[in-house]
Amino acid sequence: IGKGLLLASLVMCLSACTSKDEREAHYLQLGKSLLEQNHLDQAVAQFHNVLQLNAANVEAYYQLGLIQETRQQYRAAQEYFTRALEREPDHAQAQVRLARMHLMLGQSPQATANASALLKADPANISAKTVLAQVNGQQGNLGKAADDLEKAKKSGSNPVEFYQELASLYLRRGELSKAQTILVEAIKYHPQNVTLQTGLAQAYLQGGNAEKAETPLLAAIA
Repeated sequence: IGKGLLLASLVMCLSACTSKDEREAHYLQLGKSLLEQNHLDQAVAQFHNVLQLNAANVEAYYQLGLIQETRQQYRAAQEYFTRALEREPDHAQAQVRLARMHLMLGQSPQATANASALLKADPANISAKTVLAQVNGQQGNLGKAADDLEKAKKSGSNPVEFYQELASLYLRRGELSKAQTILVEAIKYHPQNVTLQTGLAQAYLQGGNAEKAETPLLAAIA
């Protein structure tokens, strides 16, 4: 079913929902569908509808945090992720997102605390390890940050943020070929990610290879 048809069906279902729980579930799903289509204001309205029915709905707070992060409203995002964690302390995704918001706001100790708490519960969590590497990178410990990420790297696909941070560390260390290699691998697993494509193009251009830069640039604007 296409996204447009799914959205229309969800709207129709709302009128047929009778119980509070049914309305809450449909508002939440409608909000997520709107968010996927980048209709941020409409998505916000639906998640607030969820919270009017149930002020303890963790997923609504988390989704509102994602929207504020997209808008680069990091303090607002931080507040929503915090609210989600107040209600569900083991929400790993909210823990990672909150750590990232602390980083964006220059709050390294808080970011470290969030990532460390997540690693205590899940020692293999690569997103938490990426946050700690970002903290080390901000403090100028580029070698340690890159080494830690290489050790944390899993076979197969890794998160986009992992590849971005590792490539950034190599670029800052002047290891251009390593940065290019990481970005090529990242695009293999995340071919639709525009940031990775433009990052690879910039790395090629930085190395004086305009011909190679053409392919990722074209992919980014396709």
